[in-house]
Amino acid sequence: MEEEPTTAEAPAPQTVEQRLEQLERENRRLKLAGMIVVVLGGATLLWILGQLVGRTVEARRFILRDSGGEKRAEIAIGSEGMAGLWLYDKNGKFRATLTVTGAGTPDLVLYDENGRNRAEFGLLPDSSPGLALSEQGGVASVGILVTQDGSPHFTLADKTGKVLVKVP
Repeated sequence: MEEEPTTAEAPAPQTVEQRLEQLERENRRLKLAGMIVVVLGGATLLWILGQLVGRTVEARRFILRDSGGEKRAEIAIGSEGMAGLWLYDKNGKFRATLTVTGAGTPDLVLYDENGRNRAEFGLLPDSSPGLALSEQGGVASVGILVTQDGSPHFTLADKTGKVLVKVP
């Protein structure tokens, strides 16, 4: 018994209108599928964000780095309970600190490009405010203090630290 060769039937020719209608149906299906993906993705994202809202991130130390990996800021608990913010320039050099000691006294210090303390403002343990300005070598040249009783004090020194003027 001989089998007759089979030939694949060619699809019936479509008119331009039929082909256009078929493409439009496929396009509508793709749009619907895309919208479903977007809606589900958005809902998932909102759910994830909802889980994060109200949460607290806790640590003893945070370091912020720039896009080149250089440390630019650090928030940490230091020695003896001191809490602080340390800021660095773009070259990674230490430039400013804002700290609160374990005893609770706040202090703001500005450093030059060589790491020397050039300006400091803070409160003493008795809550008296003080300001110190230093020359390039790091020696305090100007000091201003207001004591608890409200008395002002002013000190002016030369670059070696020798006091030139002290009031009172």
